Amino acid sequence: FQVNTSCMTKLYNQVVEYSNLKGSEKVLDLYCGTGTIGIYLSRYADSVLGIEINKSAIDDAIINKKINHIRNIDFICSDASDICEKDFNLVVVDPPRSGLSEKTINYLLDLNPNKIVYVSCDPVTLARDLKKLKEMYNIKDIKLFNMFPRTEHVETVCLLEKI
Repeated sequence: FQVNTSCMTKLYNQVVEYSNLKGSEKVLDLYCGTGTIGIYLSRYADSVLGIEINKSAIDDAIINKKINHIRNIDFICSDASDICEKDFNLVVVDPPRSGLSEKTINYLLDLNPNKIVYVSCDPVTLARDLKKLKEMYNIKDIKLFNMFPRTEHVETVCLLEKI
């Protein structure tokens, strides 16, 4: 969860705008943490599946789901690179600073969703991952968010659309 809630809301609204959901889509939220992005998107989608390796974060995501009375979101405790579900229109990724693993990138290329919304806290690993995803995706737009003023860190939201 981001401590700068004002900027976080702007970032999440950008994810919603890039997602451009119509209500019938199935969304995969990789590296979902406590489920906040998936819960934020759930009102615009048919269903959301959040994946996170940290068991306590998944426990908190389930509590967040209950507190917010969300019925169209589920959470699985798993490594993002071990997922094999195939039926998603949109994938949102918000990986750690290390970015996406090679296995996760291959999964995304195999899954071939219409859109990927990539939330990144490290421009270097974002650039590395985008270079690998560009064989099947165009970068449509990128927005920066100064989540941590007076530091060199920025959050980035990037929209990728299938070629």
